[in-house]
Amino acid sequence: GTPFSFYAVWGPSESKLKFGLGAFTPFGSGVNWGNSWNGRDLLNEISLKAIQIQPTVSYKLSDRFGIGAGLDLTIGGVQLSRSILIDGQEGEGSVALDGSATMAFGYNIGLFYALTEKLDLGLSYRSRVDMEVEGGSAEFVVPSSLASMFPEGNTFSATLPLPSVTTIGLTYKLNEKFQIGTQFDWVGWSAYKSLNIDFEENTSLLEDTESLRNYEDSWVWHLGGEYMVAEGVHLRAGFYYDTTPVQDGYMTAETPDNNRLGFTGGLGYSFGDIQLDLSFLYIHTGEREQTTEMAIDAGTYNVEEGSRDVMPGTYRLNAFIPGISIGYKF
Repeated sequence: GTPFSFYAVWGPSESKLKFGLGAFTPFGSGVNWGNSWNGRDLLNEISLKAIQIQPTVSYKLSDRFGIGAGLDLTIGGVQLSRSILIDGQEGEGSVALDGSATMAFGYNIGLFYALTEKLDLGLSYRSRVDMEVEGGSAEFVVPSSLASMFPEGNTFSATLPLPSVTTIGLTYKLNEKFQIGTQFDWVGWSAYKSLNIDFEENTSLLEDTESLRNYEDSWVWHLGGEYMVAEGVHLRAGFYYDTTPVQDGYMTAETPDNNRLGFTGGLGYSFGDIQLDLSFLYIHTGEREQTTEMAIDAGTYNVEEGSRDVMPGTYRLNAFIPGISIGYKF
């Protein structure tokens, strides 16, 4: 995927009232297993995207204290494909789902307090948002003898919650050149109970699906620092630990997740009214095993019927994310 962000702030420098606008990707993922692996009937490829547009207003109550609030206008969509394996049939079919979510509305609030000349405190809350897809396209490729069981022009509906996020952060300025910061996020993933896909037309071979997720709330801890090596030149480094909301027995091909370690590095350079920043993020998870026994204990695997979601195996993840940012001060 390609996460992005855009931010702008308006208001005279001496004004206590400021207006801001943000556009960014708070959540999203892309997974491509291909169409020849053992779990192809569970998933070939999936892309989940969410884009949040955030108009915000802030007010400086005093030299040390400020408040802010804004709306979260969220759009997005889902694309999913998987193979269809039908007992007694030679060859395989496939299904491709493609839907855009209607705009969803949420809100955020924030507080800033300069505890001392060197220590700053920030608090924020971003509300849960439910992304709803209505009338997404469902295209099937199956043997001609089964075409009537998978109607052409079929559509689907689904809902996916984006969790609330509560954040507290502290920044400490050791001196004029060096500052460090830490942040703790509480993420309300327990809102994600199941993934339900409701087809407009059903047949004996095409039924609505209900896939248990039962996510747990999770938390993320961040630590970072910035050092000014010369006028206008800053070096940055950081680390975070992100706990997974996915319980044992609930890992799917869609989200083969585990606790994550993130390591970051960056370089900032200012010249005139332009700020240029380069960054790099490396994400690593250790191996995590999922067995059929775990899925049976969790209730996501039926011994007689099998499972639509669970794929026993050992999963691990490594991700490399370079970034570039350009800022301009009018």
